[in-house]
Amino acid sequence: MRYFIDNKHNLFFSTNKHLYFENIFNETDINTIQKEILNIYKKRKSSLKESEYELYRDLWRDSDLLLKKSKDIGKILLLLRREKLLRLAFDQVLHKDMPLPYLDETITLKTLSPIQGVIGGIFIFLSNTTPTPSTNFLFIKEDFEFTLKDLFENTSHLYLIAFSNLKAQYIFNENDLAAHKFKKLGYSYGDFLVDKYNPLII
Repeated sequence: MRYFIDNKHNLFFSTNKHLYFENIFNETDINTIQKEILNIYKKRKSSLKESEYELYRDLWRDSDLLLKKSKDIGKILLLLRREKLLRLAFDQVLHKDMPLPYLDETITLKTLSPIQGVIGGIFIFLSNTTPTPSTNFLFIKEDFEFTLKDLFENTSHLYLIAFSNLKAQYIFNENDLAAHKFKKLGYSYGDFLVDKYNPLII
């Protein structure tokens, strides 16, 4: 997948800390992603004793499709950040009916992140209906302020893909409702992320 990024994009993103794109993936891609997410969630729900929020975390670990799409879209963030490489940190599906304590609060990506060193992310606007009402993609810097309530005005479901720098570390974040998921991979608090579990985007 190729997407043209020019100096205007870089300047806007640097100054405003966010940037919307449309149609990075076509409607068929979006629908395929939605179905993949739902299938993974159902499989996990049948075998894992986790909260809904936890079941919707790191879906790419169970899907070659989502891993590929995450890497593809991460390359755009790589260009916007003018970095040589990024690391895939985590992903998370959020939806309107999920009990989120910070729904109305002004937050940043750092608020949601169990990773110190997160430097940006992408919200893909999904929906529980087909076709989707929007195929917008919101690219954000780690300190861009937003409310989930505002984002949910355009969609019922959000798919967040977050990226970090090379030397990112796993930390405890009391705001993260899936704070212990990384421990199941063998990480302890303070550990640096490794390529085996959090691949590089080059």
